[in-house]
Amino acid sequence: MDTSIYNDLDYFLGSPENPEQNSWENGQIRFGSQCEAIAYSLGYTSFSEVKEVLGFIGDGSACEPIMGAKKQLELLSQNIRRRPKEVLEIGGGRGEVAVGLTHLGFYVQMVEACCKTARLLDLTTKKFGMSRPAAVIDRPIREALPIIDWTCIDTVIFVESIEHISPKDFDYVYPMIKETLRRNKGYLIITNWIGFIPIVPAPPYHLKLIDDAFYDQLSNDAKKVIYREGSHLVLQY
Repeated sequence: MDTSIYNDLDYFLGSPENPEQNSWENGQIRFGSQCEAIAYSLGYTSFSEVKEVLGFIGDGSACEPIMGAKKQLELLSQNIRRRPKEVLEIGGGRGEVAVGLTHLGFYVQMVEACCKTARLLDLTTKKFGMSRPAAVIDRPIREALPIIDWTCIDTVIFVESIEHISPKDFDYVYPMIKETLRRNKGYLIITNWIGFIPIVPAPPYHLKLIDDAFYDQLSNDAKKVIYREGSHLVLQY
């Protein structure tokens, strides 16, 4: 899988023509997908619950209300019902989710194929006034597999990223995810814009079909479906 297309920082740094992509520019964690991934890892059980706590409108793409990342995390942390032991985020991008969970005191390993991930994290931590995650692996997931410390991971997160992984590479890494989460009774969390499903392959960026049949397959592997609506899937193994 060629991941060199993700080495262009402009791919990650917002799109003025697409306002829904500009939360990061406002110093925010993105409503609708990133905030939800954090919330689900903390034990929230629905999109509507997160929406009520944060007070955003629609699917979150309007980036309103404007509030800083620290305020978003403060609101979410008032209702914590689950404390991850260790989190693995695959396809962390600029690092909003990994940085946010680190700020809340959790140990996070973040995998991102971009070779300039360190620069992205420098920008994000400066915007948010927060610290970098404990471990950052700037390699494609297949290369990252033997570097990741799988011992205590009980939460694996994909935010707007799983469709960017080739079917072959996903099939290569998923057995380790499944084995680890079953051993640690952990959560698999997948989010995107809640209505953004199915996602049809459109190379070079979208490589894997994400649809109800794929979510059915993952759900069948899990012990319990904690939450499933649209593109949001939270499973306990």
